[in-house]
Amino acid sequence: MVKSAEHPLLKYLNSLTAYQDLRARLAEGQFRDSERFGMGLPRASRLALLAALRADLGAPILLLTNRADRALGLFDELNFWLGSERNFYFPEPNPLFYEALPWSESTRRERLNVFSELAKYLIPGLVPDAVPPVVVAPIRAVMTRTIPRREFLRSTQRLSVGDKRDLQETIQSWAGLGYQYSNIVVQSGQFSRRGGILDIWSPSESLPVRVEFFGDEIDTLRQFNPATQRTMAPLQKTLVFPASEAMPAAAEKMGIALTNLSEFRLPEIYQFPSSLMDYLPDSALILLDGEEFIKAAVNDIEEESIARFTTLVEQKMLPADFPLPYITWSEIEDGFAHRQVLELGHTNAVGATPLAAAFEPGPRFAGRLKDFQAYLNNIARKGQDWTVVSRQSARLRQLWLESNPELAQVEADTHFLEGSLSGGWVLQGDGGKVHNLLTDSEIFGWGRPQVRRRAPVISEAPELVFGDL
Repeated sequence: MVKSAEHPLLKYLNSLTAYQDLRARLAEGQFRDSERFGMGLPRASRLALLAALRADLGAPILLLTNRADRALGLFDELNFWLGSERNFYFPEPNPLFYEALPWSESTRRERLNVFSELAKYLIPGLVPDAVPPVVVAPIRAVMTRTIPRREFLRSTQRLSVGDKRDLQETIQSWAGLGYQYSNIVVQSGQFSRRGGILDIWSPSESLPVRVEFFGDEIDTLRQFNPATQRTMAPLQKTLVFPASEAMPAAAEKMGIALTNLSEFRLPEIYQFPSSLMDYLPDSALILLDGEEFIKAAVNDIEEESIARFTTLVEQKMLPADFPLPYITWSEIEDGFAHRQVLELGHTNAVGATPLAAAFEPGPRFAGRLKDFQAYLNNIARKGQDWTVVSRQSARLRQLWLESNPELAQVEADTHFLEGSLSGGWVLQGDGGKVHNLLTDSEIFGWGRPQVRRRAPVISEAPELVFGDL
């Protein structure tokens, strides 16, 4: 069980007998190697359940969706429930299958970051972070074939103070893992050398590491600030994960030229490529955001890919024996084996489950704030609890205080939270308890704003402008 700060709204979910029963069944492993169980939950409640399970089970969670826009929306909303430190988005490649186009740098980094996080559960002797990761992924990202898990783990390097390493061989090995040489390290996937000092930024780390050699021995390991290039906390050991799914060292073994090496060649570089499913530890929980929609998306992607492949072969732009760059639905289901799988939607739900029945849609006011305030006053008189999550929380709190001057500001702060959710609910708790969650969707009829990809972490060192000199 994770001993971390839980969102205050989760206490209402945790108090439900139906949730406690589900948690107990998951703890006993009842959803492993069994017929898929469908929760039939409304969409607005699914991330709250995920957040509660992450806190209670202490295991990595993979949330699978059918489309990238849906995955990005869920990922952005998940930060409200869990904070942003241990949430990971696993993106799909920018090109479609069989398109010989480069991936974006942000796609490369985010995917490798997820592989590195999950690898910590698979490398002997490593202790994963106390708070397990939550990975949100569209199905096309999971379908994409990648570096085999065994190859990834075998290529991961452990650096410790006192280790003896040949400096030149170390540099060559990093280049073989896909790291790019730079005069100054300012973003992940780069390394540099200044005499007996090597800097490297592994995709899984928030900060780069400075490795200082004394002869052929690692004398010190320190994190450093990429913006100022000043060293910070000393380390006793660190991990260097591969910096590219298309590792140059693996490509050379297959006789593939490194000129214009890209992820398009992944099926050719590795004889038995993997997928994200292979990186999940057996303890991981897989949540499906509607199995029928995910399966339909897989079928559509496969049909489009076959048509694209046929056209490219006819145009002599691809050889007829080009390896398959994706995994099929049956292979994805093979990845479900020995892991617990829970469908959040309605595909496998037989009637309304007790937990789904506890959530009811809330009232809608379409911007009529007087009706909204009257509703709050009414449920308050009934003794029902309520919370408002809105991008306009400060304005709504002030309006409510003006109509209820006898209430303290501190009490208002517990009811009005800043945030953006896709929707709210009326939660019918045990013993007649009721909790109302109201969002911009119910109050104003607004949808959540369009999610944009976050810019990658790139720091510009002050001496970078003099690097060429």
